[in-house]
Amino acid sequence: MKHPGQFWAEINSKTLRDLTRDPETEASEFFNIFDPTPVRLGPFDDADVAAVLASLSEVNFASGAKTELLNATNGFPILMLETLNAVLAKCKSGEVTQIASFEACDSAFPALDGYLESLWDECPQTSKDLFLRVVDQQGVSRGAGVPAKDAEMLLERGFVQQSGNKLLRPSRLLQKHLESRPSEGNALIRLFGTADSYQRNVKSVFEKRTAQIDGLDKDIRKYLARGVEDLPEHPSVFLGSVHGILERILGLVWRAECWNVALGKPRIPDHWFDTWKQNQEKYPEEWHSRFPEGGQRLRLVDLITGTQRTDRLARHVTKNTYVLANALQGFRDFGVHPKAMNHDLGVAYAALHVSIELAAIVTAELAT
Repeated sequence: MKHPGQFWAEINSKTLRDLTRDPETEASEFFNIFDPTPVRLGPFDDADVAAVLASLSEVNFASGAKTELLNATNGFPILMLETLNAVLAKCKSGEVTQIASFEACDSAFPALDGYLESLWDECPQTSKDLFLRVVDQQGVSRGAGVPAKDAEMLLERGFVQQSGNKLLRPSRLLQKHLESRPSEGNALIRLFGTADSYQRNVKSVFEKRTAQIDGLDKDIRKYLARGVEDLPEHPSVFLGSVHGILERILGLVWRAECWNVALGKPRIPDHWFDTWKQNQEKYPEEWHSRFPEGGQRLRLVDLITGTQRTDRLARHVTKNTYVLANALQGFRDFGVHPKAMNHDLGVAYAALHVSIELAAIVTAELAT
């Protein structure tokens, strides 16, 4: 119920252009008054900046003062003109020094914070991530892995500049704005700050980690790629595939360490048995006639990578391989156990991580 002297205001997040095209406003004289193909103003180029500064006859910018102005705004019209107002408020006439320009840029920030927030919030997450990469790496080359639409999104807002084929000079004002929004400026908080965001985003970490492994066996790479695809939606499916990953990795180990060419299969060398017997190591007697199977294979990896009684016998693999393979055997058993129907997503991600690191260490060790 309205009372005399009161009015109601409705807050809407839509842009004015969208509001005036809403069917509910069709009877209004303002309906669809904006051009359907608006002209978008990008950052000022060098000629624009020179013209703007030349129009300020009462002041002149000393060496470095113009650079500070561009470092803060990258020539984006709203940001640059408001910053120039702050410069003129500080320096009515005469020379604008580099320090004065820097201080004026900072003093303009409160008036520009709202604009920066709107411009930033309009960017998709991929563009935001690209900006943070430019900040962290002090420049990012445009090419493979840098979508053109994300680069253009940042350039047209003056968030970065381009020199040659490289994105450089992240806007100092935007960086200052992001400092007040730590969840935006901190990639870890943004990507993994909650349990839900962790479960959504951690798979991309595993994708990048797998891509880092040079010389990875093509079958193992395919297993790992499928595992990433299965998560987070199908943890049980992935855990069921851990068996294949472990089998392939152990197969590569046997071929490198104890492959009998004449038999075309792995076989424990006699000198290993001699060493174990001398050092009183325990192992199943049937190993003399039959290569170990199942969990016994992990006991073999343990023995050949060194124990308290026996030095390492393996030519390539180390105890690193044993520790990770032994852990993966547990995940393998859990994945194929008929009673283990409730597979937690966190357990599946842990199994994937162990699988990737085991693949990485075995690839590196077998290359030596």
